[in-house]
Amino acid sequence: MKKLLGIFFILVVVVNVIAAVCTVRALQPETIIKKVEVPVKVVELQDPYQLTKDMEVLSSYIQSRNSKIAREISDRIAWEIHDQAKNENLEIGLICGVIEVESTWNPLATSKVGAKGLMQILREDGIVIDQERVYDIGYNINTGIQILKSKLSKSKGNLNLALHWYVGEQDGYTEKVFNHMARFVSYKTRIAMEEERGSNEGARTDMS
Repeated sequence: MKKLLGIFFILVVVVNVIAAVCTVRALQPETIIKKVEVPVKVVELQDPYQLTKDMEVLSSYIQSRNSKIAREISDRIAWEIHDQAKNENLEIGLICGVIEVESTWNPLATSKVGAKGLMQILREDGIVIDQERVYDIGYNINTGIQILKSKLSKSKGNLNLALHWYVGEQDGYTEKVFNHMARFVSYKTRIAMEEERGSNEGARTDMS
């Protein structure tokens, strides 16, 4: 009987030792890491200026008007014009027409009298202009829009008069802006027609 109790005691000790060893192994750093390891999803940073189809058309138009403008610059200009025209409830074509006449789409344009950037910003009563940011594309467009809107308000919505005041009473300015507005609309229409024609031809090919 004593012999059997001795054997039983030894078996209990062995079982406890094995359990202890397993517990220690489970607590090893590499084992713990494996248990809590979670798959990591890699998220690629996206371009902050994600262009819509209309923005891409405007960017292409800008490059067609000034081939020296890099694509990333024309993309930024197109994005800013669409975003700010929407926020300020102005026609995109109007902003494009003013920029074309003022600077021919050159963000670094500077006139003899000191007007700067895309919309040729100069001093304006009632509008604070940060001269250190005046060549920034977004800031310049926004400031130009605010000046133009102040002229529209002063003229009670008379666009001809507002443009006349925006440039400082330069002869023929308004007609030039309107001509460039029409040119942009014509460009958009042509691109849309070409895409529709290509889509129709593709559909006919699929049916044949």
